[in-house]
Amino acid sequence: MSTATFKVKGRLDGAGGDKEGTLTINRETGVVIVRPKGRRATYETTLGRIATYVCLNGFRNEGKATDEG
Repeated sequence: MSTATFKVKGRLDGAGGDKEGTLTINRETGVVIVRPKGRRATYETTLGRIATYVCLNGFRNEGKATDEG
């Protein structure tokens, strides 16, 4: 299984501020898994659902580069 793993920081469990975690993408299946640091729980979706969410929820790139972390 070919995977890509990234360290991420964000409101991963919905409580309080930003929290560290890992984001793993299975390149063969397109499955994305997020696990907040120190938690057993994982959250799973597909790259297709993420792409749909980005396009439908106003994340349009207006030509200027941004780095929002």
